[in-house]
Amino acid sequence: MFSLNLFKWLSNRDWPIYFSCEKASRLHQALQQTPYADRVFARKTIKYFDPISLPIITTLLKKKTIHLIHTFKSSDIFFSAAAASLAGASKPLLVHHLQMLPKHPRKDPLHRLAYGHLNKLLAITSQIAERAKTLWPINPAIVSTLYYGIDPTLYGKQLHDPAQQKARFGIPSSSRTLGIVGQVCEIKGQLLVLRAFKELSKEFPDLFLVIAGAPAPGSESYQKELEAYAAAHAIQDRVKFCGFVPEIPELMACLDFFVLGSKAEPFGLVVLEAMASGALVVASAAGGVPEIITHAEDGLLYEAQNLNDLINTLKNALTLSAPKRQKIIENAYQTVCSRFSLSVFLERLETIYREMLQHK
Repeated sequence: MFSLNLFKWLSNRDWPIYFSCEKASRLHQALQQTPYADRVFARKTIKYFDPISLPIITTLLKKKTIHLIHTFKSSDIFFSAAAASLAGASKPLLVHHLQMLPKHPRKDPLHRLAYGHLNKLLAITSQIAERAKTLWPINPAIVSTLYYGIDPTLYGKQLHDPAQQKARFGIPSSSRTLGIVGQVCEIKGQLLVLRAFKELSKEFPDLFLVIAGAPAPGSESYQKELEAYAAAHAIQDRVKFCGFVPEIPELMACLDFFVLGSKAEPFGLVVLEAMASGALVVASAAGGVPEIITHAEDGLLYEAQNLNDLINTLKNALTLSAPKRQKIIENAYQTVCSRFSLSVFLERLETIYREMLQHK
């Protein structure tokens, strides 16, 4: 998604940019819908080293005089490093965007050889950046944090009337609505949220829970477990399983409260979407989320996987005074606009490109 947005942004600003991607992928299909489809090179490739694609890409680097390559998958570092080396005197600079928390050291000779070609490593959170400095065979000086962002103008109750959207999604109009949005799987913590809702439903009879998202591959049994839990505790009439919802801004407009149940969260894009939508966010202090939310200022944090802490934090959210709640919601929107907007992300990345190319 962000590589697609970046491609369109830079193309609109007259950068001579090209996109290499996997043929027939969803990304390839989306790229074909842009006015710059003639700049897209798609191939079926073999992971890490592709003896057929490598000379084709190397020829492209020379023919188009490519000065910089930006990769978004770690496996592509090997491929781009090999292609850059074969490009000879026109060797481009290499930038990699790290989106997942490194878990294992990568300091074997093969990784040292490939990663040694990197000129810049961009991490989507500071936590990821610091872990990469420890586990990857790179110079710490090339590592920077660059947060992803969203377009906040697409979200908000002023754009998507909550009453209309509640009717659209089958949510009771008079309810206070709590929602969790994301792929349904154990690591996302839907069962934890459901257990907390079960306890809170006794004290707050107007509370309604929305669980949106399709099961991750292999997690179909987890979906059934959630549904069985709701039925076993007689709360199924107060829980809405929406399945996959492509209209996220519209769904978010229904929510008075958004909860993130994740055990681990590399960044937390859905948190930004909720913050921009006018929901009060209650999120697990996992992964990159504490880099987004300042507790009690623009959202509420609880200890990840701690049911009692989640219950207490949600109860706090539900009993906040109207002025305090509104202040947190307003602060959340300003946080998104000032630090996590798509324009901030794109402008900063463009600046990084210019600075690197000036010193090439």
